[in-house]
Amino acid sequence: MPDDGKLTADIEVTSGGNAVLERFQVIEGGRPMNMITMYYLDGDTLKLTHYCHAGNQPTMAATYDAAAGTLTFDFVAATNLKPDDLHMHHAVFKLVDANHLNETWTMYKDQKSAGAETMSLTRGK
Repeated sequence: MPDDGKLTADIEVTSGGNAVLERFQVIEGGRPMNMITMYYLDGDTLKLTHYCHAGNQPTMAATYDAAAGTLTFDFVAATNLKPDDLHMHHAVFKLVDANHLNETWTMYKDQKSAGAETMSLTRGK
């Protein structure tokens, strides 16, 4: 993270192998910020629900681009979200190798892009 440094992401398989839990923890502006994202299959579609620090819960559906090696998640619905609220709206994941994952999350506010954040995650030892 550019300002405060270290982001921690704990990733675990849960719910009898039916979901993956990703827990982010970072210090932002001197205060801890925590968010959870759950990944799961809905029929044949990979989805995520992001439990955001902003207090809303966007759900996104994935498409896979084999040529680029990316998973792209696009907004499909949300709970606790007013039309102009800040929220996560789009995400692109690239598994670089067995130990490195890049995630770019795009936020929306007032129904348009409000910027993106990229995280380069490295598996802990």
